[in-house]
Amino acid sequence: MTCVIPLLVRSPYFYALKTMMQVSNDPEKTMTKRVLIVGDDKDTLEELTYLSHKLKLQVFNSLGAIPVEEVRMLAPDVVLMDCYLFDASGADLCLKIKFSPFTRHIPVVMFSDKSGGERLAQKCRADAYLHKPFDLGDLLAQVNELVC
Repeated sequence: MTCVIPLLVRSPYFYALKTMMQVSNDPEKTMTKRVLIVGDDKDTLEELTYLSHKLKLQVFNSLGAIPVEEVRMLAPDVVLMDCYLFDASGADLCLKIKFSPFTRHIPVVMFSDKSGGERLAQKCRADAYLHKPFDLGDLLAQVNELVC
């Protein structure tokens, strides 16, 4: 079983939960993979931290949009983001991530329960899109494909 350890983070934009991911059976090749989850629903964010138990990822959650500088500082291996946030557009943040020379390499998976989410994800150059409610297995497969 994975132990989730709360961390204190200097930024007011997110709280962090940390676990380790072993991507190889060889202990010398153990690596930590990081995922940033950006959403506007606390319950969804809490449910998505289930990823840390399945993939053993270091998970950072943000309730609402965060500046691209924060994304750069976190250096996630993948970003999971709602297309429509209560304080900003997820698509705007995705575009900022994709146009920044420091973050453009980070894969972004967008999700939404609203119609037009897939088209919006394509327009902002997201790497993948999932319609909510999504199958947890599909989400885990998508993240695993992008970070491993």
